[in-house]
Amino acid sequence: MRKELKGSGASEGIAFGAVWFPAKGISKIAEGYKKEDAQREREKLDSAVKRTAERMNSLADSARKRGETAQADVLEAHAMIAEDPLILEAADKLIEEGSGAQEAIMQAAEEQAKCLAAIDDEYLKERAVDVRQAAHEVATELCGGCRGPIPEGKVVIAGVDIEPSQIAAVPKEQLAAIIICGGTTLGHACILARERGIPAVSLREDAFSSLSSEMGVLVDGSCGVVIVEPSAEEIKKAEKTAVSEEALHGPAVMRDGAEVTLRANVGNAEEAVESQKKGASGIGLFRSEFLFIGRDSLPDEEEQYEAYKKAVEACGKAPCIIRTLDVGGDKKLPAFPIPKEDNPFLGVRGIRAELRNETVLRTQLRALLRAAACGHCAVMLPMVTNPSEIDRVKVIAGEELMALKEEGKEAVLPNFGAMIETPAAAVCAENIAKHAGFFSIGTNDLAQYTLAADRTNEAVADIGDALHPAVLRLIKHTIEAANAAGIPVTICGEIASDTLAAPILAAMGRVALSMGAGSLSRVRSALRAVSMEEAGEKLEKALSLEDAKAVREFLK
Repeated sequence: MRKELKGSGASEGIAFGAVWFPAKGISKIAEGYKKEDAQREREKLDSAVKRTAERMNSLADSARKRGETAQADVLEAHAMIAEDPLILEAADKLIEEGSGAQEAIMQAAEEQAKCLAAIDDEYLKERAVDVRQAAHEVATELCGGCRGPIPEGKVVIAGVDIEPSQIAAVPKEQLAAIIICGGTTLGHACILARERGIPAVSLREDAFSSLSSEMGVLVDGSCGVVIVEPSAEEIKKAEKTAVSEEALHGPAVMRDGAEVTLRANVGNAEEAVESQKKGASGIGLFRSEFLFIGRDSLPDEEEQYEAYKKAVEACGKAPCIIRTLDVGGDKKLPAFPIPKEDNPFLGVRGIRAELRNETVLRTQLRALLRAAACGHCAVMLPMVTNPSEIDRVKVIAGEELMALKEEGKEAVLPNFGAMIETPAAAVCAENIAKHAGFFSIGTNDLAQYTLAADRTNEAVADIGDALHPAVLRLIKHTIEAANAAGIPVTICGEIASDTLAAPILAAMGRVALSMGAGSLSRVRSALRAVSMEEAGEKLEKALSLEDAKAVREFLK
């Protein structure tokens, strides 16, 4: 019987498939586990940990070869957590006290996860989920690796804490969509869905409980809806939409001939190469922090240079905009310590952190100056609130350029731009434009600071919608300031990949939109469906409405 379950869209698109719950709860898996003496339990645990880490790393290698870098990074992190000496030491102690290996690893991990979850830091709370998932993998290995078989045909993975290894286990061509129970759109399952370009929806527990194994569902990530047992006509329409979107390449030309530049957001050089194959006109955001994450030491100049050079060369004549290290807030790096702050989102983050750690900044700038000699490279500075921050970076870059030339290394000064992420920067965009070579509007942070709604907090997710008229007005003002100053401007937050928002963003002025490569076709299709004049009329109406909910209802 057809039923419509309403939730929140976590990754755009629409697809049909059979529901698959990939693993039983550990309590069920462990029912047949036979405990032996302490020495034997320790040996079993050591062996299971080794097999789990090897399997995770093998899955990571395969994912990286497919260009799924975010998934590879998560799998490698889980492999490291599985071998975490602190957790294993605690598990050994529990085994010595009489626990079985599977019970010991789960209990030891749970204790660490609780400690992380208790800290008032969203990044560490997400890491608590990682610890539990990695321990679950080891416990499952100990119990014989009992896993539900992957059904034939298109699969829709459904679960509370969907593990990266479970997503990686499904062949790329078979995985249709993901349904999660609760959580935020910043969880690993949602991030990986966006990387793969497949739809994902988050359902509340009462709606999620309506799902059953092998049930046919239509997942609409754009509308945040899951249709149980859809009609043949609905399935056919969804399949037709998916095929037409996949086939779309080339410029995003609106119905009256107006062109909108679409670029890609990437985390490394491999993603940069793949994004250009999918029709991106350059890179609007290269998140350089992904070179720094998951390691105890900072990448040196040469390693950074090789990564930036590859990305720049992949873009050809199109721009490759590389953001300098964006650390702080919810992004913590072991090798780049920042003192504990009561409110890290309003503390030392982005360019503020870089200017307090000039050695790290200088190394990155040297790599970027060298990469700029290889093509159209531009450098974006995160969290700019004052023009003086841009000027200081330019001074440092000039000093490093002279040093590089003295060393006989080829290097040039790139164009330095400001990331507009705070209301202050948006309101004073005219002043900042006098010092910046371009603007990039980070709408995720701009929305959270404007609406006082933490973007990682599920409880205020509906409040922090970037389609709120207040946020739209700040975006429009910033674009107008950039256009008046004659500098390029790109929108690189999540709103750029929103098919409802893309047309009205295009109507704000000369602007490029940058998004995950998996969203390029859908946004291109949405832009082709309307004229610039129609989009302008919708924009004026949207700006006059009371809140984001009213704007979304109107645009639908």
